[in-house]
Amino acid sequence: MKPEEPSEIPEQCEPAPWTPTHPNNSPSKSEPHGKIVVIDLQGEIPVRPEVWAKIKNNTRDSMFVKELAVAFWGTDTLGERSLTGKECPTTKTTRQPLTPQKLSVLKVCFKQWLYEKDQ
Repeated sequence: MKPEEPSEIPEQCEPAPWTPTHPNNSPSKSEPHGKIVVIDLQGEIPVRPEVWAKIKNNTRDSMFVKELAVAFWGTDTLGERSLTGKECPTTKTTRQPLTPQKLSVLKVCFKQWLYEKDQ
């Protein structure tokens, strides 16, 4: 089944990640600390260009989502949080939910990645 087409698709996605809700449909770049170039998704989530290139070139859906989540939150934070923040029925523990803004950006990126993959 082909995924729904995103409402707005940027004309050029190279070489940086994009998000349909970004004002000009292109990511902003900055150099906050020295020579490391950071790409901002929606002006909030920094992802290095080489990391994004690796994530974008995944062939498996699960690996795309996993690596993008690790880029957004890091493995330590992901290990301490849950998707929704609800109580686990097995262990009866509650963890903090993932950041809603980052989670929505991850979903948008995944939808676009699926759309481009099916082209």
